[in-house]
Amino acid sequence: MVLMALVLDRPGTLARMTQLCGRRGWNVESCTVSLTDEPDVKRITLFLDCQEDPERLSRPFLALTDILEARALGDGDHVDRELLLAKVRVGRDGALPPALMAIGARVVWRSGDVAVAEATGSHEVIDPIVASLPPGVIEAAVTGRTCLEAGPDHIQLPPHEHEGDALEPSRL
Repeated sequence: MVLMALVLDRPGTLARMTQLCGRRGWNVESCTVSLTDEPDVKRITLFLDCQEDPERLSRPFLALTDILEARALGDGDHVDRELLLAKVRVGRDGALPPALMAIGARVVWRSGDVAVAEATGSHEVIDPIVASLPPGVIEAAVTGRTCLEAGPDHIQLPPHEHEGDALEPSRL
């Protein structure tokens, strides 16, 4: 299950969101915080291990301070990706290990026989690379999963009553 939220960029907002998940028995599998076109608003994406109905999932988050909008998505309602950075040993020709070549990785830094490669993909593609560290991979780091809603709909800020007002949740 995925929860996307637009939140005011204030200390403690993410902590309140994860505490809510803990109280409800929902495990946070991945979390990303992104910029938006509004300077004081961040987009938080949580991948949750829970069986809650998507219609009911967003309600408790909307009651939290600093949450401007929240939307829950089921498994088929979004496109998600994560980024892999892998430090690898490369040959004289600069070739990446076959496991990284197979997922379309590209070199972003190289010095001698060591390089850093990057690849993006679904967690089904990226996670096995990190779990097994194939030959030639020295270490790997993966970002949290992030996503966008599939189709024409998207999460957006609720309309303001007065144009030019500062962004503030109505619950404050």
